[in-house]
Amino acid sequence: AEDGIRDVAVTGVQTCALPICFLTRRGFLREFLQLRYSPRPKIKGLRRLWWDASIDNIHDPRVADPRDSKIQTRKLTGDFKYDFKTGDSITLEVDRIQDNPDAAFKLAGGLTVKPGSYTYNQAILSYIVATSRKITGTFSGTTGGFYVGSQRALSYSGRAMISEQLAVEPRVSVNWIDFSKPVGAADLAALARAASTDDAAVAAVQSALVAGPKSRTEIYSARTTYAWNPRMFVAALLQYNSAANVIGLNTRFRWEYVSGSDFYVVYSEGRDTSFSGFPTDRKSTRLNSSHGYISYAVFCLKKK
Repeated sequence: AEDGIRDVAVTGVQTCALPICFLTRRGFLREFLQLRYSPRPKIKGLRRLWWDASIDNIHDPRVADPRDSKIQTRKLTGDFKYDFKTGDSITLEVDRIQDNPDAAFKLAGGLTVKPGSYTYNQAILSYIVATSRKITGTFSGTTGGFYVGSQRALSYSGRAMISEQLAVEPRVSVNWIDFSKPVGAADLAALARAASTDDAAVAAVQSALVAGPKSRTEIYSARTTYAWNPRMFVAALLQYNSAANVIGLNTRFRWEYVSGSDFYVVYSEGRDTSFSGFPTDRKSTRLNSSHGYISYAVFCLKKK
């Protein structure tokens, strides 16, 4: 819920507010096969190498014989990982994805994927900092195709231990999707024919060939946690989601006053960034106390 995941049907088109959409599958058959080879060669600074290969098939179950079922999604993955003795690691993942959506769905930024059959390749390079360090996390970059266009993404998520009691967990994600049409031989021929007429015709054909919907979505968040002791802490999550035009704050105080019984207060607030001054969209406060298997709660919601 922190990322604002939504699954809504609107006139036959599903939509979500994330850079990449996660849509619910209702009934499917899945086949998954993975092979792994992880040697420990004697190389200075190297702990282990990992070589993975996998195939993941998702079928439509609405047939009598599963062997005749239609492939909804097929993903072929090759994964290489280099583990350092320091605990850090580098991974490179290469995917070939075949997707056959039977209904249109919308992505963040107003882009729409129509029903059809799509095959594209992607590569993901990541650097993972060891969890034993005071500042840890994962830096990741993605590039490749995405349905009828292309996708690029950069992200970081991690944790910084300021002290034994205070920790900050930042997250940054920027995603670019470009559904512009590439120029091919047939397109160049159309330009040549248009060139024999006038400059306005050339400009019109170029615009039709190259122009296409694009989107850029950003998520920035930071979770700050302060613990007085193992039984009492306060945590605050502040997040901005450009796709949903929302800045959200969620603050939680929890106190386990005896073993198995706790008391906590949660305050949440959302502000709409699409309007001047970032007006408040909603506020809520929750008080909760539990003892054993019995829980008591008071909930207040204020929405504008």
